[in-house]
Order: sequence, then C-alpha cells, then structure tokens
Amino acid sequence: MFTLYLSLFYLIIVSKGCPKGGILSPLLWNLVADTLLNLLTSHQIWCLGYADDIVITIEGSHIHTCFETAQFALSKIEAWCNEKSLSVNPEKAEALLVTCKTKYKITALSISGKPI
Repeated sequence: MFTLYLSLFYLIIVSKGCPKGGILSPLLWNLVADTLLNLLTSHQIWCLGYADDIVITIEGSHIHTCFETAQFALSKIEAWCNEKSLSVNPEKAEALLVTCKTKYKITALSISGKPI
C-alpha cells in the first residue's frame, strides 16, 4: 500500500516582517527580537518576550527614576526599530504602575512622539 502526499507551495513575496501564520515566523521573530531583549537587559531593565509581545519591567525606589528608565528603554526600542525597519504601535502599548503607596500622577511615556 502506498500513500502519496502532495504539497502545494504558494509563492508569497514578503517585503519585510514575517508572514502571519507561517511555520518559520516564530523562529524568525525570536532571532530578531533576541537582539532587542539583550540590548534592554544590558541596561538593567528586566524584559520578557512572549510570542510577538515584549514586556519590560522596571523596579525602583523613586517613581521619577522609574519613569526616566522607562523612557530610556522606549527610546532604545524606537532606535532599534528604526534600525530594523520596524515600528511599535503606540495604541497597543500600555504602561502600568504598581505601587503600595497612594495614587501618583503618572507622567506620560511616549514612543515615536505619541503617548502611551
């Protein structure tokens, strides 16, 4: 008994990025995003990459220092994205302040000139 498997390949020309749903897309994203994670981690910022998302955690005893470090990280991300011809959608980015103290006025973080 013989079984014949026929695979059809579609030619898709991708100018940049990874095709959505592609078999190699997660691996390619990991190869690209790994450089960003290493860049940010080297500046004492804790990063976590999951699928196509990146989480940045900054911890400190002064809120102003945390916001300065967060803006520094965002500027590093923006420079890295420009170098790789990528961009971050500020509408999908979020900032969350976790504290045991009373409510603080949060200064706006921005990327590409747009607030988060």
